[in-house]
Amino acid sequence: MDKEELITFAGDAGWAVTGHRWLRFTKGDTRVEVWYAGDKPRMVSAALHSPTSGTRRINIVRDRATSIADTVRSWLSPSISAVDRLWLRPIGAPETGDNGQVVGNVALFA
Repeated sequence: MDKEELITFAGDAGWAVTGHRWLRFTKGDTRVEVWYAGDKPRMVSAALHSPTSGTRRINIVRDRATSIADTVRSWLSPSISAVDRLWLRPIGAPETGDNGQVVGNVALFA
């Protein structure tokens, strides 16, 4: 994901954006910082700072198995609000096993 795509994605999700070679996204008390490097800028490091969940840092050297861009995109994605979660309900009655746990897939809608 290039910088312009990330900026557009974050803006659509309601984040304020600042920076150039690094980008800082802020929404309320939460901050996401992303660093780019190289002639063709690529995402090399990112950090999520949240008062509730602390700080999480990822970088291309230590976290090569994960896609930094996918992780950052998940951090910036709009989450379901608490009010919306209250309205989620199953479509039809889910099938349950002998132990009372749901068997198979359950579709939810708001």
